[in-house]
Amino acid sequence: MGLLNSSVMNRYYRLVTLSYRRVMAQTNIETILQLPFHAINFDDPTDIARHDEMVALVEQMLALHKELQSAGEADRADLEKQTAETDAKIDALVYELYGLTEDEIRVVEGST
Repeated sequence: MGLLNSSVMNRYYRLVTLSYRRVMAQTNIETILQLPFHAINFDDPTDIARHDEMVALVEQMLALHKELQSAGEADRADLEKQTAETDAKIDALVYELYGLTEDEIRVVEGST
């Protein structure tokens, strides 16, 4: 879930679906199979650590979204801030996972 909802995958997905010349993106198995999912090497301690960190961040994000559904106005801004921070941490982990440079990160984030 962390990879699929990351800025990197969203950017890549948009580029892939634009190549089909569609006005609206359509999700189908052929498009999903084209996404460059990183295979986890469970013999590599670094990959294991990244995997575990991603799982923890996704669980945190799911909990925050659940809290947001029932939050009152007083708590909403803080929860939205925490959600944005968690999303940024997920993106940073994905950038590291794929070895993106600062220039590539700017492209993904639309800062160029």
